[in-house]
Amino acid sequence: MAWKKIKEQNIYNILGDGKVNKGYVLRPARYTTICGEEIVDECTRLTMVPKTYVAATLEALAIVAPTFLCKGHSVTLPNLGTLSITADSKAIANIEEVDLDKLLDLNIRFRPSHTLREEIDKVSFEIG
Repeated sequence: MAWKKIKEQNIYNILGDGKVNKGYVLRPARYTTICGEEIVDECTRLTMVPKTYVAATLEALAIVAPTFLCKGHSVTLPNLGTLSITADSKAIANIEEVDLDKLLDLNIRFRPSHTLREEIDKVSFEIG
């Protein structure tokens, strides 16, 4: 599989002049988004598990993963990776001044499994 896309974007100091200039970067081309029903159909085809069971399992996963994350757990999806919650906050010099108003944002982090990382590393890039 070969993905290719050259994108123009603002890049800081590309010319060594300390300014924002235009530059070009290589990015993977993303063609479409695969919807849940297509995933269910493909999983059914590959495993011979009835479609209703696959759909129910994915629906349950969509419920339990956020529940575990919000309770402070990381969630590992076998052969895919691990989801966890991260936080951005202001740094404070004195521990007495730390409180919830210093919390800026919560994010979800995905760390790919070794198996997924190996598959992604096989993708080759070609320029037009």
